[in-house]
Amino acid sequence: MKCLFCDNPNIDFTCEKCQSNFCINHSATTEQWICKKHDIVYSKAKAAETPRPIPKDLNVLIIMVDEMRPDYLGCYGNSVVKTPNLDKLAEEGVIFQNAYSNNPVCLPSRVSLFTGLYPHQHRALTNRGPYWDKMEGTLFELFKKKGYKIYIIT
Repeated sequence: MKCLFCDNPNIDFTCEKCQSNFCINHSATTEQWICKKHDIVYSKAKAAETPRPIPKDLNVLIIMVDEMRPDYLGCYGNSVVKTPNLDKLAEEGVIFQNAYSNNPVCLPSRVSLFTGLYPHQHRALTNRGPYWDKMEGTLFELFKKKGYKIYIIT
């Protein structure tokens, strides 16, 4: 048995559905691997097989950056750039292998994320203008109703 990508004989993960073998060099983190064919998360500790209960005092942290590709982070396989804090967040939280944007422009995409609307619906079509004061039913409002404190750091 060898890694599907690099012929490494040291196999760390095997997909139960397609039987593909992978070494740690092709995993999402040092403890997890995601089969891209089946969207199944595998873990050395098999933690993915038993869902974690959602705590009542759940903390939510949304980090948005400009112009950063996933391969700029250690948790996505970059061994040159050191991102230990983001790697730790990825290891203890959720990491996505696929992401899609409904708009290539920053502000319309972010407004869509926080409103659940497409750009043609919320009318934020460029990076200009304050749009938040006109928005209703945003993710921020939902969190506030549940008692969360909202902070935005730019």
